[in-house]
Amino acid sequence: MTKILFRVDANAKIGWGHFYRCLALAKMLADNFQISFAVSAPSQSLQKVIIESGFNLIELKAFVYTTPDERIGYIPFDLGDYAKGVDIVVLDGYWFGLDYCRKLKRNDVYVVMIEDDGGGTYEVDLIINHAPGVEEKNYVLPSNCFGTALGPKYALLRPAFLQAMTNGYEVKNKLKKAVISFGGADFYNLTKLTLDWFVKHTKVEFDVVIGNSYAYMDSLSPFIQNERVKVHQGLSEIEMCQLMKGADFGVLPASGLLFEAIAMRLPIISGYYADNQLKIFNGFKALHAFVDSNKFKDFASAWKELNLLELKSIQERHTHIIDSQVKGRYQNLFKNIS
Repeated sequence: MTKILFRVDANAKIGWGHFYRCLALAKMLADNFQISFAVSAPSQSLQKVIIESGFNLIELKAFVYTTPDERIGYIPFDLGDYAKGVDIVVLDGYWFGLDYCRKLKRNDVYVVMIEDDGGGTYEVDLIINHAPGVEEKNYVLPSNCFGTALGPKYALLRPAFLQAMTNGYEVKNKLKKAVISFGGADFYNLTKLTLDWFVKHTKVEFDVVIGNSYAYMDSLSPFIQNERVKVHQGLSEIEMCQLMKGADFGVLPASGLLFEAIAMRLPIISGYYADNQLKIFNGFKALHAFVDSNKFKDFASAWKELNLLELKSIQERHTHIIDSQVKGRYQNLFKNIS
């Protein structure tokens, strides 16, 4: 069986977004490939996720990261002999540059890069960028490269969300319940900022989802006493999928969460707080997939606009952005490479 190794990291410093989209891809490919993950100093919670997903784990030494927005990090080639005997290596992280890829290619492997810059020079065999509006002409790739997998038709969705698309969706006609989430770390505590405004200015009920790396739990204490607010931590994909299914709208960043919400046909108030979210934000905004909150600074205008929109039309628009054929596209793509 063809062996695929995912080289990706996740922690409180860099967040969990890179890891979760790799995990989504791994689960889409698991039926036909042998999957392993190589992770730098994985936390116990991350180890648990990988092992419970049925994948092998390779623990690498700790690496000192730059912040996600700096994008100037450099990581020495750290896979060593682990790259031998592998057919395909999938990289996801800003620190995997040309030198790293060249050293990796010496092991006679195919290299796949998941990236969100939307262009650049890469020594790889396949580029994946699921943001809308990204164009192949912006990439400089080797002549023998398999090409690119670009746009939401290659959305990196976890199995529960892929399955939900095949089951159809319930048309929303009210705005009484919301799901709020800003990923595994929420560096700027936008969770509290969002709750501050919505609890004060609306009568909406909230399911608030925080990750295992969330460091501001004390700031949520006043809200936990409110019967309209339920706080959930470290949810499984099935639990997250169910919350989105039961919500009337979501307040979510332009990250992997936005892709999942669109797959669930959920009306959304969105924004971005990091440069690596900007292309996703702009792409989906051009498709009128959400209501813009101006970087989560103007909930008043966003809330007013959402109330004026026909929710059914938003949901129908979502069906044309992300469809249920994603898994099949990826399986065919990786079979062609192998």
